[in-house]
Amino acid sequence: NGDKIADDAIDSEHYTNGSIDTVHIADDQVTFAKASGVSPNVFGSTIKILPSDFIANDEGSIGVAFDDDGNSGMVLEDTASEMWAFVSIPEGMTATTVNIFSNNTARQFYVYEMDINANGIGSSLGNDALNSAVTIDVDSTATNFLAIKLDLSATNQRIRGGLVTIAPQ
Repeated sequence: NGDKIADDAIDSEHYTNGSIDTVHIADDQVTFAKASGVSPNVFGSTIKILPSDFIANDEGSIGVAFDDDGNSGMVLEDTASEMWAFVSIPEGMTATTVNIFSNNTARQFYVYEMDINANGIGSSLGNDALNSAVTIDVDSTATNFLAIKLDLSATNQRIRGGLVTIAPQ
């Protein structure tokens, strides 16, 4: 009749196990992006890699900075360094492609699978030129993540961010 149910009027402790019919919920009604605990960087079937996700390794004397001029993006302040980003793959998902966006297409980026409980760089998944996609096939686990390495050659090369495409496992 148009009346509303008052807040806290339905007491869920009286539901018995199995009494809620989930058979009639369509497969596409609940998606991974709506799930509790999913990174705010997940948008549909992609994970956004933000400029702030990039760091410099220990090979140079100074790190990365955001250059906010007309050609904005993250820059290495010392080309002896490499730039890195690390991406968690959401539970139940498979990472399928990685793309890094830059003002430079002459340089390469490299994708690795690493584990939080293991030493070393991990398995190489491939590499390609900046602004191109590396095709991968990495299922999420409780310990794995993607590591993305950029080996830039000049302080005027800008990294604007990236995308990791994901799909259900």
